[in-house]
Amino acid sequence: MADRLHSSFIASLTKRIMPKGETLTHMDTDKISHTAENMSNAAGKMADTAGKMVDQGRDKLNDLAETGMDYVSSANSALTGFVRDEPLFAMVTVFAAGYVVARLLNSISRR
Repeated sequence: MADRLHSSFIASLTKRIMPKGETLTHMDTDKISHTAENMSNAAGKMADTAGKMVDQGRDKLNDLAETGMDYVSSANSALTGFVRDEPLFAMVTVFAAGYVVARLLNSISRR
């Protein structure tokens, strides 16, 4: 059935593109079939490659997210230890940082 559909497709295509009175030889239809098969194989390979690239990108993104979470966890534990050991100095540092940010935002909003 597939061969019959394939043959009818080629026949309808040739009717549209061939001048009246000319016909395709068996060799011409074989070349068309071979070219169509090559194009189909190339499209399949491209789809497989794209799928692999998506998978590799997803894996890389997951690795980077995991590394980022490790850094945040490490910084959080260091900050927790600092606040626990030096609470007054931590409060002064946070106040100073807030003051600097407020001044910067105020100077930017004036422009």
